Amino acid sequence: GGIAIHRRIKPSIRQRFDSLLRESVQYAFDNPDASKDYVTCHAQEMDESVMRSHINLYVNDYSLDLGEKGKAAISKMYEVGKQFGMPRVEDSVFVPIA
Repeated sequence: GGIAIHRRIKPSIRQRFDSLLRESVQYAFDNPDASKDYVTCHAQEMDESVMRSHINLYVNDYSLDLGEKGKAAISKMYEVGKQFGMPRVEDSVFVPIA
């Protein structure tokens, strides 16, 4: 999964969105039980360890900062995608950090 924002959105708004998203993810890391009621209400699997494992699969350190390894993985995904007809991306797909 991933979160995207259209390039037509002003850079200042994209950066603000990125900042708010980071704050939200950091809050979730700092307060893991804050979303427990919501997750429990919407989970298909009710076992708490399974729910936590599922969340940890998708919300992890890469959610806060892709780092070079994460960015390289996404760049590789685009390279492979081009082989299958995915449109070429000329500009960086990452929101610059303010």
